[in-house]
Amino acid sequence: MAKTQQEKELSHRLRTRIEKRFPQRGRFRELEEISSISASRWKNFFYGRTDAAVEMVDFWCSKFHDESEFILHGVLERAGGEAPFGSVPMLKERANRTISERLTWVIFEWASPSGDQLFSYLEGKSNMKISADEWKQVIVHAQPPSAEMVAVVGEYRPHFIEWIIRGATTGDGQVDPTNKQSILDWNTRMRQQWDLAFSSFAKAMQQSGDLPDC
Repeated sequence: MAKTQQEKELSHRLRTRIEKRFPQRGRFRELEEISSISASRWKNFFYGRTDAAVEMVDFWCSKFHDESEFILHGVLERAGGEAPFGSVPMLKERANRTISERLTWVIFEWASPSGDQLFSYLEGKSNMKISADEWKQVIVHAQPPSAEMVAVVGEYRPHFIEWIIRGATTGDGQVDPTNKQSILDWNTRMRQQWDLAFSSFAKAMQQSGDLPDC
């Protein structure tokens, strides 16, 4: 039976997410441990010998809730119209999102590497105090994050720190990626800061004679 285009696309999306969250070495064994689906089935799927089985898709969408819309339909989860945070769309508000899920979302928003490279990147950002394997355990949702992990991510994404910890925000300068108004306010502040910085730069250049008067 020929594969439909939708089945091919879904399988491709699932493979990309496996690559992002799981290390190359021991990938299929780890998937077996957390999904109860055999390593051989994961391996056959990953290398294109079989389609994504229903139980694989169900497992992934249940384990990594925020990726279910992307896996099933090819769109990133969003709500309430467009309110992008940079190039990342807002998240759909969902009850009981864990601190591991929030921290992982921020890591993916911040860091571009995947799999082993991501875990090593985070290890380096923690000055080698938190091992790559410890980061991996959080990203695959096998362990909750430590306070030290939250502090590392917060150093690079301070505007998300309150949302990571509490799941909501209360103060100026913080942003909740599930709240449209929070993102719009943040984008407005960023534009204002950029306009102010560019205006100061242009004024300084004009005073130095390096920039013609407008």
